[in-house]
Amino acid sequence: MTATRTIRLTCDRCGAEVTHDDAEGHRPRDWERFALSNNARGLRLDGDLCPSCAVQVADALRHPDAAPPPPPAPARLDLTLQDHRLLIADADAAIRTAISEAVAEFRATPTRMLDPDAFADVLVNAGVHAEALVDRMRARLKELPRG
Repeated sequence: MTATRTIRLTCDRCGAEVTHDDAEGHRPRDWERFALSNNARGLRLDGDLCPSCAVQVADALRHPDAAPPPPPAPARLDLTLQDHRLLIADADAAIRTAISEAVAEFRATPTRMLDPDAFADVLVNAGVHAEALVDRMRARLKELPRG
């Protein structure tokens, strides 16, 4: 059994939360770290900012004569561990259904096994099953809040 730690990031400005794997390279790319300090007062603040707050803070700190910021990067879909597990479960169910249907078809006509071309059409509907599986995965991804 694999144990994976997850980390919950909370935006220190608006309170938005996101959960991610605690592994190298798994920090959400669009979240930002910030650190502000005032040595004269002995203050130091640091924390995390969600994507929208990071843009707002960057705009507020930008010099008025500075060039406009570059356009934001295209949205990137990050799947959570639960999203990943649901997609695997859906794929598993689709594959098991396809195999069960093929086995049921051969059980319905057991003498068909004697035919030399009995297995020629086993993969005929593989494309249909694959397309249905991808359509279900795309539908599930669209249901996600960030999909």
